[in-house]
Amino acid sequence: MVAYVGLRKDIKYRDGSELHHLFGKAISKDEAIIDTSEPRMYWTDSLEDIAALRALLMKEVPAVRAREPDYSILVERTAPGARNVGPYDAFLL
Repeated sequence: MVAYVGLRKDIKYRDGSELHHLFGKAISKDEAIIDTSEPRMYWTDSLEDIAALRALLMKEVPAVRAREPDYSILVERTAPGARNVGPYDAFLL
């Protein structure tokens, strides 16, 4: 799950390769909280991957719902007809 909370730092660049060194630093920092001992998971739109992802989600949903949210946010309507507005609870995984 990813939640955009706000811009922490604006990094100007012209080409994605300019960010390569920052990506390496981010991976190093994430190793403290992300288990990197197993291969990374990749998902496709294949029926098998969709079914596996759905099964994993259904297995973990009760545990997440039993927790208190890490924070709550109110998404406001910013354009006529905007959807998905209202209060949301966020759980950091």
